[in-house]
Amino acid sequence: MIQKDKSLLPAEEIFSEELAKELPGNSLEASRFIARHKERTAQTMVSIGLVRVAILQALSQESDIYAVVEQPLARRFQQIGLEYDVLCESKILPEYNNTDNMLLRFQPDRIMDVVKKDLRGERLITLYLDSQNPTLGLGHYDKQLRYINE
Repeated sequence: MIQKDKSLLPAEEIFSEELAKELPGNSLEASRFIARHKERTAQTMVSIGLVRVAILQALSQESDIYAVVEQPLARRFQQIGLEYDVLCESKILPEYNNTDNMLLRFQPDRIMDVVKKDLRGERLITLYLDSQNPTLGLGHYDKQLRYINE
């Protein structure tokens, strides 16, 4: 995760012409959503873990998350029920090996509301975090990924 400071986020620089205004000062940019593992289930769990940690950080900072992604990854987010807004349509980016990317915004509060209401989202969180202590989208996790119910 890249924390916005006084300078622009990489996504703002890449999509400067497409964005109407600068992103808020507390914004975060997810710079990598990459997981590779020989076992598909393990790879999925790692991917979900990366997303969960990003959302946790954004919730704690009351910030939205921005990400520059290719279409296949955006489809994957849809498949797992991760809502997002497309801020800029896709374009070929030389700095990303001439791949076609778009700018997305994730709103963590909205995501958590959806997860709490969706059995699929509930199951994904429970499977990844703790089958003995299901979260049902509630509570939060400390830096060691331990469940804390307040």
